[in-house]
Amino acid sequence: MTEPFDKAAPGYDSRFTFSESGRRQRQVIWNYLESDSYFHSPKVILEVNCGTGEDAIRLATKGHSVVATDSSEAMLEEARKKDRGKMDTPPQFLKLDMLSNEWHWPDGTFDVVLSNFAGLNCFSPDQLPKIFYKIHRLLKPGGRMILVLFGKYCANEVLYFLLKGNATAASRRWSGRPAIVDVEGSQVPVYYHSPKEITEMLPGFRLRKKFAVGLFLPPSYLEEKFRKHPNLAIFSGAMEKIAGRSGLFAGMGDHILLDFEKR
Repeated sequence: MTEPFDKAAPGYDSRFTFSESGRRQRQVIWNYLESDSYFHSPKVILEVNCGTGEDAIRLATKGHSVVATDSSEAMLEEARKKDRGKMDTPPQFLKLDMLSNEWHWPDGTFDVVLSNFAGLNCFSPDQLPKIFYKIHRLLKPGGRMILVLFGKYCANEVLYFLLKGNATAASRRWSGRPAIVDVEGSQVPVYYHSPKEITEMLPGFRLRKKFAVGLFLPPSYLEEKFRKHPNLAIFSGAMEKIAGRSGLFAGMGDHILLDFEKR
């Protein structure tokens, strides 16, 4: 799966990271982490599927020690190019295949494992428990695993495709089958999981918090549509602040944040 994301790396930031929707959704996650007292003291953090390193750099500037990994060397190269600002310890950017046996860190090495913006949605329900087992081993007791995955019932996406008369696309996230996504000419399967399905894969964890990210903010591919309607964009941003943190709507956002604690 490395090759398609290698090809996508040079334009990833412009298409998503620095898009209005991508920037706002990421800020929701940063706000959550930075308001949590657990993160007010320096932590040792492993980030998987780090992409172009935006989160790793932010965390390092807040005083955390970060090992950021990705299976795409081209994504890592984009991350290494970035201005890292003022920090005591810059993040390490390392290549890591999520399904390999290359996880050589000792048990209990990390306080936090973070996977942001749907990297784990590229793995099937059969593969995810193997990844979670490795994460569980690496976390200290009481450590945190923060997952940001695609929501299974994205309200904005459903409404958009239904208005276009495309019921198949509207239901693709909950169809029970992986969606096949074109990534720079390669066909990549994407799997969608509910909070309940993920929690059932994690007997060694306690779910602390869940909420939608992008409940009212659109997926990045719909951003141009929203920009044509400024009042709608203003309304969406306001509603995200009001209702976005409610667990009642957790699965209905473009993404969902799941915050687990190791038992």
